[in-house]
Amino acid sequence: MFMDPGYSIIKDWLKAPEARGADWLKPLRPEERFLLFSGGSMTLELEVLAGRSVAAEVTKTGFTRLGPDDALYLGEGPLAPALERGVWLKAGDKRLVFAHTVIPVERLDKGLLKELSGGKREPLGRILSSMRIPVVKEGIEAALINCPEVCAGFSIEAGTPLFAKRYLLKGGGG
Repeated sequence: MFMDPGYSIIKDWLKAPEARGADWLKPLRPEERFLLFSGGSMTLELEVLAGRSVAAEVTKTGFTRLGPDDALYLGEGPLAPALERGVWLKAGDKRLVFAHTVIPVERLDKGLLKELSGGKREPLGRILSSMRIPVVKEGIEAALINCPEVCAGFSIEAGTPLFAKRYLLKGGGG
C-alpha cells in the first residue's frame, strides 16, 4: 500500500480568502503567494517563473484506501479505493514543488487511470491537458505543515515549516 508523505499540521488549513491575510504567510514573496492561491496550472506557472520547461519526477504511484481525513475532505467513505501519486516538479535538476495527488478510483476517467497507474512521467496538469480533460480547481486552501520526507527531498532540515496548498479538481473548466 502506498503511504502519503506523512505530514503534520503546524497551522491548520484555511480557505484562500482567510489565508491571504494570515500572519504566517507574511514571509512569502509575491510570486510564492501567487502559486499558493492560483487556480491555474501549477506546471505552466512554474514554467513562467523558472523561465524553462518543468518536468515531473514521479516518486510513487499506487493504489490505497482513503484514510478518515482524506475521505472527509474528498466527500468519500473511509477506505474508498484511491490512486495516490507523489511527484517532484522540477526545472532541470532543481526541485521546485512536491505534489501529492489522491484521486478516488470511482472518479477517475479510465484513460487517465491507465496513464497515471502506468507511471506516466508527466505533471498531472500536462496529462489532463493532453487528454483534453477539462478541470477547475475548487476550494483552494493553504496550511503550514511539517513533512520530513519533503524536507529531505529539498535537502533542508527536517523540522523546517513548509507552505502547502490543497484543492479539489472538478470536471468542467469550460
